[in-house]
Amino acid sequence: MTYVREHGYPVPRVRPSGSRTDLVMERLSGPTMPAALLAGGMGAKEGGALLASLLRRLHAVPGRNPADPGSRVLGCCRVWWAARVIR
Repeated sequence: MTYVREHGYPVPRVRPSGSRTDLVMERLSGPTMPAALLAGGMGAKEGGALLASLLRRLHAVPGRNPADPGSRVLGCCRVWWAARVIR
């Protein structure tokens, strides 16, 4: 997450946890995208456009080793970040 954040992708900050298996992330406030959609705070067209934009931006982040075509940044299909933070 730190890597994609350094390339301008909107993700929470990550702090060291002292563990190899735990991840401590910045807490974000605001509704999740699904909650905003269900509450009517975001329309389906706007939500789809935002999701498509986030996926395009993630796809544009270079792999850690640009010389290796197999080096990619993998992302999750679910985008649950606080909708108001991403906008």
